[in-house]
Amino acid sequence: MNTQEKIIALRKLMASEGIDAYIIPSNDPHMGEYIPAHWQARQWISGFTGSAGTVVVTRDYAGLWTDSRYFLQAEDQLKGSGIELQKLKIPHTPEHIEWIAHTLNVGNTVGIDGKLLSPAMKRLMEKSFSVKEIRLCLKHVDIHLHTTTSAGTSGKGEYVGATFFVHHHPVYVGGSCGISRCKGHATHSIYYLSGIKRLNINMLNGFL
Repeated sequence: MNTQEKIIALRKLMASEGIDAYIIPSNDPHMGEYIPAHWQARQWISGFTGSAGTVVVTRDYAGLWTDSRYFLQAEDQLKGSGIELQKLKIPHTPEHIEWIAHTLNVGNTVGIDGKLLSPAMKRLMEKSFSVKEIRLCLKHVDIHLHTTTSAGTSGKGEYVGATFFVHHHPVYVGGSCGISRCKGHATHSIYYLSGIKRLNINMLNGFL
C-alpha cells in the first residue's frame, strides 16, 4: 500500500466508527520520541521518517504538523502522498489541536489511540474541543494489521511479548521480587531484558 491507499483505508475505518478526524502522534505509550517500530504509526501512514510530527486525517484532508528541523525533509517525503505539510512555529499556522477545533463542526468526533495520550494532553484537547461539543474518542484504529510486507510480516513492526528476568540484587531492587499491591498501588522489582529467570511480559497485565 502506498500512502494514499493507507489514508483511504483509514478513512473507511473512521467512517465505520463515526470518527470525523483521527490524530496520529509520533510517541509511544511511554511518551518517548525514539520508539520501537510497532508504535511508528505516524511514519507508517505518512512516509515521513523524522522523529517529531503529528498526522491528522479528516474525511477530506490530511496534514502533517512538524517543526523547522524537518521542513525540507517533510516536503520531500510527502510529495504525492496527499498529506499537506503544516509548518509549526510559523505565523498563521495553528497547532493541530487548534486547527481541529476550528475546522470540525459542532458535535463531531475526534479519535486518537488513548495509550498515546498523556493526561495533560487529554485535558487540553477536551478543553479546546468543548466549545463546539466535539467528542474525544480514545480509540485505537489499527489499519496496519490488514497489510503485509513482501516478507509476509505486518506492515508495521510486530508487537511481541518480550521476556524479562527478575533482578534480585538488593542494591538495585531494595525489596522483595514479588509483585504486590500496597494501598492501591502496584509495587514490583526491576525487570531487565536478559538473564536467567524469565517472565513473559503479558503475565504482568493482571497485576499492574
